[in-house]
Amino acid sequence: MSHPIGAPVRVDLYTADPESEFDFFHGLFGWNTRRIQAQNSEFADLTRSRDGRPVGGVTPMNPGDDDPGSCWYVSFRVSDCDVAVARAVESGASVRKPTVELPGRLRWSMLTDPFGGLFLVVEELDAESSRHVVYEDNTASWFEYGYRGSLDDPGQFYGDLFGWTTTSIDNDRFRDLEVDGVTRPFGGFHRAEGAEADLPGHWTVMFQPDSFDAALDTALNSGAEQLEEEWAADGYRWAVLRSPGGAGFGIRTAIAQSE
Repeated sequence: MSHPIGAPVRVDLYTADPESEFDFFHGLFGWNTRRIQAQNSEFADLTRSRDGRPVGGVTPMNPGDDDPGSCWYVSFRVSDCDVAVARAVESGASVRKPTVELPGRLRWSMLTDPFGGLFLVVEELDAESSRHVVYEDNTASWFEYGYRGSLDDPGQFYGDLFGWTTTSIDNDRFRDLEVDGVTRPFGGFHRAEGAEADLPGHWTVMFQPDSFDAALDTALNSGAEQLEEEWAADGYRWAVLRSPGGAGFGIRTAIAQSE
């Protein structure tokens, strides 16, 4: 799948305990780590065992950070990080982490959307070294946003910022998300209900394991918490989990693949 402006190109884990999260996700997906030093902070790439390609990143919480707990963030590609941040702020977002540059690789900033959802914008200085593998086995394969209000609200904010279009499903309980240059939806909005309705807007990164059942068993036996019963929809099996370190994430595989 291509990675045009507005498309998701990275997923990063923000955590106070990188080492325990490294161990958990290594056991779950077979990822290894490659450490990076930049601007007096240590970051890490998560790499796929079979080919060493980057599939995620880790950003450690620093002392004094406003702690949202461990969580996965999705980064959307922009042509100019500073321009995108200014546009987002004009539309009601706030800056959670000012722009950071990893020299020769990328510039990124962490934002909170007007509804409480955390996300990143990333300007690629070198696509080969800054971009993560997505939509393959043991990588991020879907990006889902839950919101308790009208889906018109995030639809307008993200549509204005990234140029997305949405398709309404099931009386607007769900919307598929598309961006120019990509031939199929990359994610969705859904109307938060039940216990989820108590949360602010939020992104959930869904990963595609080799085997749904094996991944679910491994996660639970390694101390993860299953946040809701698995379900089947649109030809996929889905489950939402929380890592032992507190990071929410999901797993998703095609039903034919999981059988």
